[in-house]
Amino acid sequence: MWWYELIGIVATLFIIASFLTKNLVKVRIVNLIGSVIFVVYGILIHSWSTAILNVIMIVVHLVYLLRRNK
Repeated sequence: MWWYELIGIVATLFIIASFLTKNLVKVRIVNLIGSVIFVVYGILIHSWSTAILNVIMIVVHLVYLLRRNK
């Protein structure tokens, strides 16, 4: 379905935007949003490797952000 691809494109744009950000916390937050969208995309297209990779990325970003705020 065409809107599945649209979800994947939006996720990709978030990941690209995260690399264009200089502040490391903002990089993590924007990349985290992209990863969440990629999990949804991976589930929709039944790509479990995409979903699992991005779940792991979400955990990594959250751990970093939570440790940084302590």
